Amino acid sequence: MRTADPHIPAPEVDQDFFGWEEQAGGGSGSFAAGGRMVAHRVEAFHTVHTASMQAVRELLPSEQLRPARWSQDRGLVFVAALHLRDVTTRDGSGTTLALPPFAAVAVGVLPTAPSDVPRLAPYRHPLRGFVLHLAVTDVVAARTGRAAGLPAFVADLAVHDSPHRRHVAVTEAGHGILELRAHVHGHARPEHSPVVLCSALDGQLVQMPGRFFGHRQLMLGGDDGAFLLPGLHPVAEHLRALRADSAALVTVNHVGARMVLDGPRSVGEASVYAGHLPDPEQSRGRWTVAYPDTPPLDQYAAPADEAVEVPPARRLKALG
Repeated sequence: MRTADPHIPAPEVDQDFFGWEEQAGGGSGSFAAGGRMVAHRVEAFHTVHTASMQAVRELLPSEQLRPARWSQDRGLVFVAALHLRDVTTRDGSGTTLALPPFAAVAVGVLPTAPSDVPRLAPYRHPLRGFVLHLAVTDVVAARTGRAAGLPAFVADLAVHDSPHRRHVAVTEAGHGILELRAHVHGHARPEHSPVVLCSALDGQLVQMPGRFFGHRQLMLGGDDGAFLLPGLHPVAEHLRALRADSAALVTVNHVGARMVLDGPRSVGEASVYAGHLPDPEQSRGRWTVAYPDTPPLDQYAAPADEAVEVPPARRLKALG
């Protein structure tokens, strides 16, 4: 006997996630380049480091951006590594579009805000600042970022991921750019935190407000995070001029996260800021993830239809 298909209810819209309104910032209008992006599955960690106050001040393209101060001559920079899967947006007609999954590493300057308490800026938001460089593994993500003023370019990301240690190495055309390492521990606490990314677009300072939803682990002290610049790539040379400390002040691991990010909105004027743009640019970088006792697994490889044997992997060297 034929039975009716079970009724599957439509998913409810979580207004806390999808219906939030960013209260801070404001702005005068918005650009047509891109709308709200939702990453439904996010794995991420980031670190905050001190850097030369003079160097970070000289890089910011607008007087409206004032670098957060850690001490008399030290400002603050962040380095963030993200894996984004099930990423969606909508076109002008309201049709949902799925973007390819991609990994990204962003380096930026933490600006101060009127409500900041001195020396507490590293702890205020999970991700906030003017983006200096954005390495991504897919050209769709790179072009989408550049349309919003973000200095995005396609690169290769090699990730080592274990329950207590995370490590990502970024290269492009065989040249090393940076490495980010984290020692993960502690309790995971709920997180519904604002995200504010800033960039320069067509003579305007723009903000992309958003929000993280999930849980996070917060680690304090230099033994838990490290930022390295091992190569001679132009981006590495540019970042070395920041004279950033390798040891992190703060390391944050995001667990079971989702992220909403709105399109850019103008908040003032800015001079031109040009990031790195490979010529020619590859359509897709290499994105691998190695887990304990596995070799690097290609995240863009077609799924196998049966189990395959893999050789043992080299173990990730401990931090420090």
